[in-house]
Amino acid sequence: MPGLLSLLLTQRRSVGGGRQVLSTRGVFLRHVGFRKGALVAVAFLCSIAFAGTLKVEAAPIVADEDTVVVGYSEFADLGVLETWRQIDEGAFWSIPRTPPSDYYDEVDYTSALALRASLHRIISGHHVLCYSEEDVLDTWDVISLADASPDSSQAVIDIYRNHVFDWDDRQSNNGCPSDANLYNREHAWPRARGYDYNAGPTPSRNPAYTDCHCLFACDCNYNRTRNDYPFADEDLASRSRSMPTDVTLGRGGRTDSNYLLDLVPGDSWDSWSVWEGRRGDIARALFYMAIRYEGDADREADLELTDCREEIAGTQSDAYLTQSTAYMGLLSTLCRWHVQDPVDDLERRRNTIVYLFQGNRNPFVDHPEWVGILFSDQ
Repeated sequence: MPGLLSLLLTQRRSVGGGRQVLSTRGVFLRHVGFRKGALVAVAFLCSIAFAGTLKVEAAPIVADEDTVVVGYSEFADLGVLETWRQIDEGAFWSIPRTPPSDYYDEVDYTSALALRASLHRIISGHHVLCYSEEDVLDTWDVISLADASPDSSQAVIDIYRNHVFDWDDRQSNNGCPSDANLYNREHAWPRARGYDYNAGPTPSRNPAYTDCHCLFACDCNYNRTRNDYPFADEDLASRSRSMPTDVTLGRGGRTDSNYLLDLVPGDSWDSWSVWEGRRGDIARALFYMAIRYEGDADREADLELTDCREEIAGTQSDAYLTQSTAYMGLLSTLCRWHVQDPVDDLERRRNTIVYLFQGNRNPFVDHPEWVGILFSDQ
């Protein structure tokens, strides 16, 4: 089934003539490339279509003699959580690990610059999600699937603490008390480093702000401690606060797995060091951001990785409004973490799930070797 995503779980409703209707967002019809005569690939979210009012965006596409695919946009009642709870947990592992066979056909290998430019073209222009909306698909919904625990379809595993949270343990608008056992959403590339929509008139649909390739479920207190500090581990003796991890899926449990580094006592240039089991995930998320956002589209900053702390500290949160350059790092640390913590199946499946909803992939999960070409020699 070249170009398809393999059959994922859906609910079907019989219509006139005994045909089946499967619902999927129009973005999938544009990016995934459903083909006549082929088995239809549909994400889990398709099953929620019949919880509300179906609004067809495009003419039906006949996939085979028994199936019709239609696009939709809005629903009166989105039942994402309830739908996912009805899914057989074993299906988590049936999610494809690899991209469609033709996804990277237009990659240009002639030089590092050509590779960078071609990857940017491939992954740009993705479907921009809402950040937080009650009755619309938003980043909460996507993260709940992307970071789902393989052991429970009703739980997520957070990025820093490695803790398993029930879906309902989300941080509300009441904040995050110091004794809270709640999770929120971590922007691995901090929003204050170039794309904080609160700095401008943009509502929740901000491409970088809602990009789930860089958004992770995260213990709210760990998120607050990390703040908007760059990633580093140059001098572990300088750590001022240790943040332990849980043992989940056979990894984690060291009492000093994450730590806040006070590299310059009395200075604000602290750094955050990630525990060994997710260092590579963070690094590849930032590599993705640096390629995806080049400042060549409206309301998108040029995101760049660097080892220069002055450039990072000088980055403005509203850089996206003027398509200015915004910096994050430390680049050398991220390159090292990429090697120390290679891509695993959880990260590959996360990449595919985000792809289902955004229509683009993280190329450094699919092709880790490209990091050395684009970043390691800078």
